[in-house]
Amino acid sequence: THTIEGGGTISAALDNEGAIVADNPDYELILDGRAKTNRAQMFATGGATMRVRDVEIDQTGGGLLGAEEGSRVVLEDALIVGGTLDSEGTGYVQHREGNTTLRGVTNDGLLLLFGYNRYILVEGDGLHNNGEIVVNYDHSGYFASLDFTEDGVLDGPGVVRLDAANAYLESEPDVVVTQAAAHTVEGRGHLRAGLVNHGLVDANDPAGELTAETYAKANHAVMRASGGGTRGSACPSRSA
Repeated sequence: THTIEGGGTISAALDNEGAIVADNPDYELILDGRAKTNRAQMFATGGATMRVRDVEIDQTGGGLLGAEEGSRVVLEDALIVGGTLDSEGTGYVQHREGNTTLRGVTNDGLLLLFGYNRYILVEGDGLHNNGEIVVNYDHSGYFASLDFTEDGVLDGPGVVRLDAANAYLESEPDVVVTQAAAHTVEGRGHLRAGLVNHGLVDANDPAGELTAETYAKANHAVMRASGGGTRGSACPSRSA
């Protein structure tokens, strides 16, 4: 198995069947330029940063993009197709600049959306979340949004946490997000997506309201306020 490691820039068209490793904490390893295919592993380790900038990475062959203990992967105007985002320990995947698209991706780790008036766009069959996604992690006065552009599921035993007044889970007009039974949306912010809920929607942050608004919701499970939080509603909804 071949490895490319260190810090610098990989702009070449690349079909990776080995390992691409950012392991220099002093210099980022930047993936940009021509599209890349990842059939194996691309990851940051040893306190290093891997930056995926303005490039497509196709992971439909079972690829993994991740961050190990104390390290990070930064998504910046990226398109990730299939495969898995992952992190270990204090490692994380971060979105801060530009608008990144996730198409049929599984999240197994910690994914942080910072509030710089930016979107993560969800395409394909939805977002399979076995980890934690935090929207507006830095509690910014600017918005951060997880935005479904096509009908899709939000499933897995994971959590989407809206973490500020300017945190949004939303969808485009006429798009429906189906939250599966084991999944949770919680915190404070704005739930603007057209939603069919089979899981838990929990306004559990006493620092602000979780407001259901804009597009209709169908609740087949639990939507509640707990822990001193407040759930508001400014849209049609029904329970079944």
